[in-house]
Amino acid sequence: MNLSSLRRLAVSTAASALFAVFASGCAAASVVEGASEDAAPAAVRTFGRSEGDVRAESRVTRSLGADGIELVRGLATFSRADGPVVVVAEEARIAPNGRLLRAVITTTVGDVETSSMTLDGTSGEIVDGLSGRVVTLTTDAPLVYGPLSVLGEPFASPVAAWVAVRAADRWERLRLVDCARPEASVVTTRSQVVVRDGHLRWVALGDEAVGVDAELVHVLPLDLVAPLRARSAKEERRASRM
Repeated sequence: MNLSSLRRLAVSTAASALFAVFASGCAAASVVEGASEDAAPAAVRTFGRSEGDVRAESRVTRSLGADGIELVRGLATFSRADGPVVVVAEEARIAPNGRLLRAVITTTVGDVETSSMTLDGTSGEIVDGLSGRVVTLTTDAPLVYGPLSVLGEPFASPVAAWVAVRAADRWERLRLVDCARPEASVVTTRSQVVVRDGHLRWVALGDEAVGVDAELVHVLPLDLVAPLRARSAKEERRASRM
């Protein structure tokens, strides 16, 4: 999707009842230590996209503590008529100098947690919460992370976009973490990740571009809905022939 098309995507103003259910669960069990002590969100954005029987919704909030540390939370749900709901929950803490301090990313399919990843921007440790595998990266550049995987399709998350923008505000070089293969992470320049266009900055996460304004993510394309819908239609055709 090109940038002119992305600009036409509007931010949804209504959150679904499904988000209310999952948001209450996240408030009860935060995945980042001390999150309950943070201030109320300074900015909240909600996005949605549907194609056929596939629906994606994403809600992101940002709050600023008295110590200048930002807390960014994201909650995304992906549903298909023929399968369980997929939920991606993210929380990231960002230092006043733009460096990622810590991010926790979990994915559940139905009632099963299928992935859990913790990025420690101070030590450089990337921990797989399910296998216990640890990869340690050098911290010569602030950590940012690329698209996540949802049902085998890349998801450019709003939290990842904001982490990249904040790092690019202060640092020329960024270490881009591939959550699927953290050992393959590479150092790149901020101009390869974040591009300014008027009042927006566009963050390249895989093949998608996420638009960010001064407060938070402003444009989230949710392009993975199209291939998920195509896959769902293909599965329906296959089932009808059986």
